[in-house]
Amino acid sequence: MITIIVAAPAGAATYMGVAKTPSVVWVTDTPPPLPAAEPEMHQSMKSFVPGLVIVPLGGSVRFPNDDPFYHSVYSDSPGNEFDLGLYDTGPGKSVHFDTPGIVDIHCHVHGTMHATVIVVDGPYAQTQAPDEHYRIDGLSPGRHVLHVWSGGVVAPTTTIVVK
Repeated sequence: MITIIVAAPAGAATYMGVAKTPSVVWVTDTPPPLPAAEPEMHQSMKSFVPGLVIVPLGGSVRFPNDDPFYHSVYSDSPGNEFDLGLYDTGPGKSVHFDTPGIVDIHCHVHGTMHATVIVVDGPYAQTQAPDEHYRIDGLSPGRHVLHVWSGGVVAPTTTIVVK
């Protein structure tokens, strides 16, 4: 499906929609700027906290260990594979993400631990509730792909054109 959006006089456009479930929605475009502080995904009580982190393409996430025992954080998601090895309590280690998409995060030591990093290659929005409205500002003219991730599932993409 193609949606046509007319850009504002300044050359940027806004895309709005409604997410049926809590979601992350992003548009392939110029990646947003890197955050001032490196996002963190803590290991606490055999869980990843928070369980979802969104990072712009080219950004990194730090994985501190708050537990009094070892963890071994890894991902085998294509394009974003990494293995931090065993490490103890402390500031943790960072991972740089160069491929857009969904990154499933696990721990070799604790098989029930799972989290998600979403690497976005354009403006994004996150919804917290079902049927929540979202807004993505600053889209540049051209053809873009709208991505939706919800509860571990990636929906089929939609093409949008900004004129």
